[in-house]
Amino acid sequence: MEEKYLENILNRVGKATFIKYYYEFKNLNKLEASDKTVVEKIEENYTLKSKMSRTSKAKRIFREELEINALEIITNSPKVDLCIIEKAKKILLEEQIKNK
Repeated sequence: MEEKYLENILNRVGKATFIKYYYEFKNLNKLEASDKTVVEKIEENYTLKSKMSRTSKAKRIFREELEINALEIITNSPKVDLCIIEKAKKILLEEQIKNK
């Protein structure tokens, strides 16, 4: 159940978006940044409402401490670009080292 739930949230954020802005979303969860600051950093041509929604969903992943699971899902996603998968693997390794 948890994987399907997380997959749904990731699809709403966008797996590439989650990886590209991973550290911004993480800082948002740690209250080191505001939603507005993160929304303004999103370069893609999404509407403001879409940027806010993606930011909110990404924040939920961190709030529920599912970021490692999310990274694992992304690294095993067949439809994600290889460069995104490689970046996700790098972040996953960094997070695993930090959490030891």
